[in-house]
Amino acid sequence: MKLILVFSLIVSLGVTLKVKPETIERWENAVAPYVEKCQKESNLSADVIEKMKLSEFPDDASFKRYLNCFHQNLKIMDSEGKVNEEKIVEHLWSDVNTVKKCVADVETESDNHQKSYKIVMCLAKAASDES
Repeated sequence: MKLILVFSLIVSLGVTLKVKPETIERWENAVAPYVEKCQKESNLSADVIEKMKLSEFPDDASFKRYLNCFHQNLKIMDSEGKVNEEKIVEHLWSDVNTVKKCVADVETESDNHQKSYKIVMCLAKAASDES
C-alpha cells in the first residue's frame, strides 16, 4: 500500500504545512523501500495511516518510531542518535543551511524518536515556508 511519505506534509497540533509537490515526491521516493517495514516495526495504527494520507501527522510515540525507522534505514541517524547531515541532504533536503539548523536544533535531544520527529518537523516547516 503506497502511503504519502511521512515527511511530506506535516501537521502538528492541527496546523497544515503546504509543501511543494516536487519536495513531496523526493521524500516519497527516499522512504518508499521502507514504508512497510517501518509501519510494522512502529506498530503504527491504521487510523494514523489514514490521517497521513490527509497530511495529518500526530505527535505520538508510534509515529515517532515510524520516522526514526526511516532515519535509521536511510542512514540519516545511527542507533546512538548521531545525525548524518550529508544523508539528509542526499535523501530529503538539498539546502545545507536548513539541514545544519535543523540538526543543531536537536543536538541536545537524547531520545532518538523525538529527535527524528523534531528533524522532520523542522524540515517540513522549511519546506512550507518556501512554498
